[in-house]
Amino acid sequence: MRLSGLGFWNLYFLVKFVLYSRGDISFDLYANLAFFAFLAISFQHIWLSRIKHAMSVLIGAALLYHDSWLPPISRLTKQAGNVQDFSIGYFFEITARVVSLDMIFALFALVVFYWFTVKWLRYTSISIIGFLYAFWL
Repeated sequence: MRLSGLGFWNLYFLVKFVLYSRGDISFDLYANLAFFAFLAISFQHIWLSRIKHAMSVLIGAALLYHDSWLPPISRLTKQAGNVQDFSIGYFFEITARVVSLDMIFALFALVVFYWFTVKWLRYTSISIIGFLYAFWL
C-alpha cells in the first residue's frame, strides 16, 4: 500500500469546491477529508484496487448527495407513492430550480479547463488548497 495522486477524482473535488464557494452545496469537511485520504491510498493488488474504485464511486455519490441541499433519502422513500402522480413538466420545473444554466456552464468550463491542464498542473495539491479554503470558511 502506498500513497498516490487522486487522478480524475481531483475533478470531483474541484467541482465540489466550486459548488461550495457558490453556496450551491454544503461541505462536510471531515467526511470529505476522510474520502480524500481513502482515495489517496493505492494498492498493488489489482483486485484491491478495483474494489477501492467501485467503493469510491458509491461513496462519492453518497457524499455528494449528503453535501447537497436535497432532502434525505428516507423522506424520498416515504414519498415515493406521491411522486408517481407528478407530471414530467413538474419534474423539469423542480430540476430547473435546483440546477441553473449558469452552474452547468461553469462546471462545463471547469471540466474543459481540467482536461487541457491536467498534464501540467498537480491537481492533488490544488485539491489540498481547496480543503484549506473550506476549512477557513
